[in-house]
Amino acid sequence: MEIMVIGVGDAFSQKHWGTNFLVRTPTGLLAVDCPDSYFKALKSSGFGLRVDDLDGLFLTHLHGDHVNGLEMTLAWRKFVTQKRLRIFTTPEVAEVLWEGRLKASLGTMYDGNEFKPMVLGDYADVVVIPWGEPTELFEGLTIETRATVHHIPTAALRLTYQTQVFAHSCDTAFDPELIHWLSQSDLFFHEANLGPAHTPIARLEELEQGIRERMRIVHYSDHIEFHVHPSLSFAREGQKFDLP
Repeated sequence: MEIMVIGVGDAFSQKHWGTNFLVRTPTGLLAVDCPDSYFKALKSSGFGLRVDDLDGLFLTHLHGDHVNGLEMTLAWRKFVTQKRLRIFTTPEVAEVLWEGRLKASLGTMYDGNEFKPMVLGDYADVVVIPWGEPTELFEGLTIETRATVHHIPTAALRLTYQTQVFAHSCDTAFDPELIHWLSQSDLFFHEANLGPAHTPIARLEELEQGIRERMRIVHYSDHIEFHVHPSLSFAREGQKFDLP
């Protein structure tokens, strides 16, 4: 299992793409989240991958820095390359994804003669992932989700392929039980940001060394100075992790 980092920034970053990454196994390529300027972010990563290469996309929640790129990704794959996308997400996101996010821009299309009403099913196949139940995404790749403490329903995730396990906190307030759940992995990403619905970086510095060694910080602010936090490792854009 390969983890390819596309973005590491927060919602307000002017230095980085919003936090998102790709997970590749021999059976498929999964994107996790789809932020602003997604086409450009993929190109700038240096991995040589495009939106047409995705076999599926997992949406953690509906804040713009995690989902703003979805509209044009769906439009491109429907009208240009005719490649439907599988969207995996939680019940709460699936319930409002169309009416609350995409319908205003994708709900009507003009074909040169008439205006045609559209529905989400015209663009994508949405697969609802039950909370806390290991679910197969592609052959051999399973996902398990866990709710985080954030402003809106948000999912942390744990991906398993054979004996390899990768996890991601997504956006969350500091939650020791969540960190314990995430740390049952070979590698995990954890956010660090400001405000009561995010995790103070100082709390992550307090974790035991064995956990910190398997953790990489994402979703960090532009003002972060890496040298001030020598006990922590930060994920970088264009970085690839190959799990054993």
